[in-house]
Amino acid sequence: MSSHNSVSWGFCITARKEALLKEVQNKCVEQSGGRLNENNVIIVTGDIDEEGTCAAIAQQTIKHLGRIDILVNNAGTIGGGLQQNTPISQFDFLMKTNLRSPVVLTQLCIPHLRKTKGTVVNVSSIAGVRSFSYASNYCILKAALDMFTKCLALEMAPDGVRVNSVNPGVIDTPIFDKLGIFGKRREKYMEERRKSHPLGRNGTVDDVSESICFLASSRASFMTGNTTMVDGGRTCVCPR
Repeated sequence: MSSHNSVSWGFCITARKEALLKEVQNKCVEQSGGRLNENNVIIVTGDIDEEGTCAAIAQQTIKHLGRIDILVNNAGTIGGGLQQNTPISQFDFLMKTNLRSPVVLTQLCIPHLRKTKGTVVNVSSIAGVRSFSYASNYCILKAALDMFTKCLALEMAPDGVRVNSVNPGVIDTPIFDKLGIFGKRREKYMEERRKSHPLGRNGTVDDVSESICFLASSRASFMTGNTTMVDGGRTCVCPR
């Protein structure tokens, strides 16, 4: 989440582990060329699944920076398995992080985004527009997040607020730890996925972050309601 005005600008980041947040905060300050300090890189430690954490994110951003211009809903988790063998508790767990928390946090930020004619970027997945075996719950919820993006875009357009999503292909991040994909298995998995992207590689964190920055910027001022594939052409390949 970010904010800026003529007096103060910065952003708020959140995660469950304070040590990791501190590392990110320090990197932001170090790489900002003196434009940022610990007072405008705000950290909120907590579980995004909890409404109290969502409220703290919005409150702390307003308290320290005075406004909200950009909301990036980036928290996510994953789970796999055949639908017939997967307990409903997995669906409930994934829904809290992948769908409910973005909706809750967005609702809290809407009054502030209206004031600034701000923008929302949801981080979805190609799983929202393509079906994948052994991942039906994840696909269902990413599809729902994409529909949230489109519906909110229509709702907020009269206020000048833009809402878009980025839908990455395979990006090698710790999310695959949730599936128990480590070591040699991880290398084999990533090699197989590389072949499924027409550009011949998997995506990087920078590929996704740069797309988010573009959608949040004035360069995308006439874009809203988009599900933006950042997938090396993977969704162009049949059947998936």
